[in-house]
Amino acid sequence: MLDVYEDALTPNTAAHTLLLMAAAKRPEALQKMMDFIIQVLNTPNLEPQHKSGAMHMIVLLREILLQVNTWHVFDCLLMRTILVIGRSH
Repeated sequence: MLDVYEDALTPNTAAHTLLLMAAAKRPEALQKMMDFIIQVLNTPNLEPQHKSGAMHMIVLLREILLQVNTWHVFDCLLMRTILVIGRSH
């Protein structure tokens, strides 16, 4: 049987919740998160797990980013970057 309370307490779920809550409630935190994600994606010779984690963060934050008008252009550029990264692997 599925234990809803246990699922809510997993480190993965807790991290998702923290990331989304911080981004939704604090615009300055969202900006810092995006700066970090961009830095990770632009780091050469980085382990694939780190880039995968950065892209996972983008997927989690996508709805919030689309609600913030200033990020609409960034979203389009980021999708092009992801497509280029995907083609290079």
